[in-house]
Amino acid sequence: MFDRIPIRIKFTAMTMIILTVCCLGLTVFTNMSAKRMSINIAESTIPAASINQHDNQAVEIPGITMTPSVDAVDNQVRAEQERLLKQYYISSVGYMLVIIIIGGVAAYYFSGKGLTSLKELNKKMKNSSVATLSEELPVPPSNDEIAELTESFNKMKHQLNDSFIFQQQFSANVAHELRTPLTVLNTKLEVFKRKNPEMDETSEVLVTDLTKQVARLIDMGEKLLQLTNDYTSEEYSSIIASDLFESIASDLKDRLMDKEIQLTLPTESHVIEGDLDLLYQAFYNLLENSIKYNKQQGIISIVTTESADETVVNIKDTGCGIPKSQREDVFKTLYRVDEARNRDASVGGSGLGLAIVKKIIDKHQGQIKLLDNIDGTQGITVTVVLPKKKEA
Repeated sequence: MFDRIPIRIKFTAMTMIILTVCCLGLTVFTNMSAKRMSINIAESTIPAASINQHDNQAVEIPGITMTPSVDAVDNQVRAEQERLLKQYYISSVGYMLVIIIIGGVAAYYFSGKGLTSLKELNKKMKNSSVATLSEELPVPPSNDEIAELTESFNKMKHQLNDSFIFQQQFSANVAHELRTPLTVLNTKLEVFKRKNPEMDETSEVLVTDLTKQVARLIDMGEKLLQLTNDYTSEEYSSIIASDLFESIASDLKDRLMDKEIQLTLPTESHVIEGDLDLLYQAFYNLLENSIKYNKQQGIISIVTTESADETVVNIKDTGCGIPKSQREDVFKTLYRVDEARNRDASVGGSGLGLAIVKKIIDKHQGQIKLLDNIDGTQGITVTVVLPKKKEA
């Protein structure tokens, strides 16, 4: 629990503890010294006071002359001494508490001042992203630990940037180099099927399976190229959501008909702001997944809602769904939910589609979530939240 406390609070607490121990020790020692001193002073002054009072303060009563007792005077002086000592103890404890409080407030204030550069560094680190890996953080002019930490972070950013560039180049090169031989292989298979229309059953199954696997590899290569794309387009426009999904549904009409899926499109004229080509690709991949992993004669419904700040798109299907424990992982490159989805040629994908979607949505400063169907039916609801561009 102590590890989760902010450094500023830790420093203030430690300072107050040290102040408390020091002030408490100083108060105890000064009180003991004050008591000894008061006793010594009392012992040296009481006899004189007693004699003086005995000589000058006689009490006369008709017929009787009396003088006050020396013991009574001594007790009175000691009582006054105890009262003064008690008052001194209370005052010293009060001053001690005041010093501790003032010290704690001062420690909190000055530690905040001292940690300002660390807070600024933390803020800049949080704002760092893949797009800013090549940008260095300004190193503070002070020759302290904060400056060293900033330099170390800049070195780490350079290393990460080099690794990221290498990964992009490697993926792009592999995908590009594989495209040509796979295309040639696919063409030869098509030619072979045309030249041999009356193949035996075994050969026909083999050629059909090879054709599907080659098509799958070609699709994977195309998606790898898409994934290595930086998506730097800033051509934002206002897109009518219903028109966008009607266009996507038209391109996926054959797949919808093959699985006899009932598709409900949004009818409201809600607006999505962003790059048309990128958003088309993202929602195409999402709708394609909903078809691919849906059941025969399943249902897909797309609902949009709009506010002044954002547009929300919900794509609900009746497919096999995704376990909750893996809903964050499906956006990782090449990750697949093998337990829920069969990796055969007719269904299985490359594990890149959702990674591309996530990258595009992130480029639009949006969010994507995978949720259970609100009505409790089997399947999943993909929720995409896209902010609207604020006018300057």
